[in-house]
Amino acid sequence: VNVYLDRNYTKPYGEITMKGVGAYPRLTFDRREIILPIVPLEIESRCSFRIYNDGYENLTLKHLIPNDIGNIPIRLDFPEGQNLGVTRDKIRVDAVFMSKKPISFTTEIHFKDDNNNVYPIKISGTADNCMLT
Repeated sequence: VNVYLDRNYTKPYGEITMKGVGAYPRLTFDRREIILPIVPLEIESRCSFRIYNDGYENLTLKHLIPNDIGNIPIRLDFPEGQNLGVTRDKIRVDAVFMSKKPISFTTEIHFKDDNNNVYPIKISGTADNCMLT
């Protein structure tokens, strides 16, 4: 970009070179996977994790737990709400699991932005029919 002084536009006083780097907004997590503690039947297993905002100005999180291995009784709680943005760069999410039948699973939770970009995180848990668990 040319720089002119005193409205003298015939000869530039100097030149400024500008460079920039752009990045697409994304979500990141505080861990690579969620591992719920092993629990006896009908006892809640709970794990908290954080989702970090990296570039979104305003985003209401949506999530989906695929039914690829059946209906897994996982619930996600958002104690701080589901909104990320300029004023909130991270939120806590509580993953809660309880089963009446013995089960062990590993699946993914898909978090989606407004453009349907998917940010997956693996989750594993076990409900065991043993009093020593």
